[in-house]
Amino acid sequence: MMQLAVHRLQALARSCLAPLSAVLFLAFACAGAIGAPAPTAPDSPERQAICDGMRRYVLAIERPANLPQPIEFKVEYLKTTGDYAAFEGLAQFQDGSRAAGVVLSDVVYTTFLQRGKDGQWSVIADLTRTDVPDAAELRQIRKRFPKRIPTAIIPEFWRDKLR
Repeated sequence: MMQLAVHRLQALARSCLAPLSAVLFLAFACAGAIGAPAPTAPDSPERQAICDGMRRYVLAIERPANLPQPIEFKVEYLKTTGDYAAFEGLAQFQDGSRAAGVVLSDVVYTTFLQRGKDGQWSVIADLTRTDVPDAAELRQIRKRFPKRIPTAIIPEFWRDKLR
């Protein structure tokens, strides 16, 4: 009698677990597809659009006098979620030679961009610096850092500093 009850419970569990497992799998898969931060593929149109936004920004703030070639970026970190992107990268010339320290600042650009209604990406926060910020500078950065930027895309170094 007891053995029969155990078999019935096992059969019931198996019949309930399969549909439940499928539902949970779909829920997690869909959540990942919709809102999880993701790196962008190297040749994707989205990555190109983000780099175009970075190029406009860097040229506007740096105002180099003479560019022998177009500027590109060696991307070290790029994550997006929705209309937000986190970018870290070095400027270089189109042929791969150094632009950083030659006609532009010798820094790794660390920026956050937002996609506008027109589809263009624009920098909304710039954490680029040549050194680790001290405590006073960190307080200022925390105050002005846009709260709308999703924490999940922020590089680990800055996520720790911005807490």
